[in-house]
Amino acid sequence: MRLVSQDYRDRFAAVLAQRNGNNFSITIRVQGSAFDWEEYPASEECSS
Repeated sequence: MRLVSQDYRDRFAAVLAQRNGNNFSITIRVQGSAFDWEEYPASEECSS
């Protein structure tokens, strides 16, 4: 578990959610390496 691991327990993440008209974006910033984010698309369209 990362929450009790000495390597990770003092790290934090910042999440910014923004809405501009019909556009919505989420930016996540983490300390250190987290996961390989480059395998995910830069943007994704969702219809509701």
